[in-house]
Parts: sequence; structure tokens; C-alpha cells
Amino acid sequence: MNAEEISEKSLGKYELGKMPYFTVSTLFKAKIPPVQWLVEGLVPESSMALFAGRQGEFKSYLSMYLAWCIATGTPFLNKKVKKGRVLYVDEENSIEEINARFEKLKNTFKELARKPKGNILGYADLEKDVTDNMALMFSKGIKMNMMGKTKLEETIKEFKPIIVIVDSLVRVMDGDENNAGDARKVFNTIKDLSKNFGCSFFFLHHMRKFAQTRTGKVTVDDIRGSSDFTAAPSSILLMNRTDKENHLYEVTQAKSRSKVGFEEPIYFKVEDRMCSDTTEGIFLKITDAPKIEAKTLSKKLPNEILQILKVENITSFKRKEIQDRYDKKRAKSVDRALDKLVEEKILKKVASGSYEVAEPKEPVDFE
Repeated sequence: MNAEEISEKSLGKYELGKMPYFTVSTLFKAKIPPVQWLVEGLVPESSMALFAGRQGEFKSYLSMYLAWCIATGTPFLNKKVKKGRVLYVDEENSIEEINARFEKLKNTFKELARKPKGNILGYADLEKDVTDNMALMFSKGIKMNMMGKTKLEETIKEFKPIIVIVDSLVRVMDGDENNAGDARKVFNTIKDLSKNFGCSFFFLHHMRKFAQTRTGKVTVDDIRGSSDFTAAPSSILLMNRTDKENHLYEVTQAKSRSKVGFEEPIYFKVEDRMCSDTTEGIFLKITDAPKIEAKTLSKKLPNEILQILKVENITSFKRKEIQDRYDKKRAKSVDRALDKLVEEKILKKVASGSYEVAEPKEPVDFE
């Protein structure tokens, strides 16, 4: 197939993909539309997104909340969403856990409907949206292989979701997650489904064991499995709990193929509270980024680092996590500051590029 065999009217990105090659002139004739978003700036249409974080840090709840937002057309973390059908595939949680969480979310959205906000007009409309627009696949033993692909194809073809949310990627992995070949087969299967049915896939995923046990924020380097796990998705979102006691969280975009630059981190608080009808719901409240007051910072870099460790209650970390908080031009200065803290026996170097706090994180006179 070549450009002459395809009319300009039918020329689209999938037709271009069938050609052995095409000229820039042909590309311009195709008039490829700009990226469309399921979740503004975070999850593009007909794509794959990876949502990663530590176990037990609200990932499943937030992905369920996302499902309700898309099904009802409600903004997600203050981001506009495209309203449509959602297929939620859960191979991670028990049906009792799913039911309890969906009950809380039902109460949450019922409460929101009492005070119209965003696209929510009333609970009667909202209840119909959820009934019509959300379907669950629970413990079907689905794997991203030919058999699993056939199962999903049948459901997607019948239900026509705009997004498939999967909890979790490792549960539907066919093969070894550390094997690049096995990972590639999984992502090729996902790519085919997304292309054939025009739906996005949103996968929950976990972190490496070391990242699970250490303190400090997780980064894209902490994501478990083959490097294909970070290469294949169009968007990668990271989840971090910034304050356990006050239930504060941060969602950061670590990768985006669909635009130049990342979205700003989103900070929010989770409130598990009673609704006005005495039922229990989960509410998310957007907050400002946690700040370190300038007056508490020492002018010296070692004490600035000590203050960061103290404020965020970090007891172990990687060198890169501290470097990333400063301009790249200051990387060598950060290295020297860390070396100084090791020299003073305030930090202990436990591995290449990894540290533990050995002494209380109080300001020190380095003169």
C-alpha cells in the first residue's frame, strides 16, 4: 500500500502505519489531529498509562476513584475528564474489598451530587451513569497472552469502554516481569487491543523491594521489572504518600510522550468521613505543595539537606533523590555536602549512592 492507493479523505494514522514508508507531504495530507485526553494532561486517548507506587499507599482506591470520575464525567484531581464507559479489571483485590470501596465511593459521589459541582447534576443522573458506564471483571485469571487477549476482546467489543483500568500489571503478566522479551509480548498485546478498539489502558504497578522498605519519595527508577515497563507507556504517574499521619499524597507525572514537559505535581488530602446521611465516604481535597520555610533553612547546603531529611522524616535515601531537588548545576555541590555529612558521621553510606541517617538531623556548625 502506498499514498496513491489511499484517498486523502480516508488517510489517517492507522493507514499511515500500513505503509512501508511515506513522505512528509503524505503526512501533512493526513491531517493527524492533536492528542485528545481522557484525563487532561495525564492520560491520553488510545494509549497506555502506568500508575506506580508503594503497596498500601492508596493506589487502588485512587484508580477506582478515577473510574467513577470518567463514568460520571466528574473532574479527577481538578483535571477535566472525557465521560465514557470504564472497564475495571481487578486481579488484585477480593470481591469483599472491591464492594466495600465501591460502597464508599457511591456515598462520596452521592454527597457530591447534593451540592452540584463540575459535571455532577444530581444523584439520579449520577447513579444511571455508573450503572450504564462501568463494568467489572473480577478474578478471571486474565493474562496478557493470546487466550487473555481473546477474553478481553470479547468484553471490550461488547461493552465498548474508552478506558480499561487493570489492578495490577504483575497479575496479568504472562512470564517473568524482569525478562524484556516477556514484557514486550505483554505490551504488544495491549497495543493491539488499544489500536483495534480505540481504548486506553491504565495499569497499576508496584515498586522494587528496596523502594518499598526505604523512606523518601519513589522515582521512575524504582519501578519494578524490565526497562520495557517504563519504555512502553505513553504516560507514567507516580504516587507518593508525603504525610502518613495527615493522609497527604502526591501524584507526579514522570513521563509523557504526548506533550512537551510534565504536568505539575498534584497534592491532595484523603478524608475518610461521614456524609450528611450518616454513610461513610472517601473525599479528596487538593492541597498546596508542602513547603520548607525559608527562615528555617541554613545558608549552608549540608544543613539545607539535613532540614529536608528532618521535615520529611527521611531515614534512608538515594543520592539522586537529593540531587533532583536542586538545579543540575549544583549536583557536585550536593555530592560534596553529602560527603561532608558522611565525614561528620551524621550520614552513613550503606551502598553505592545510598545513605542512612546515623545521627539526629539537627543543624551543625560546619565552619
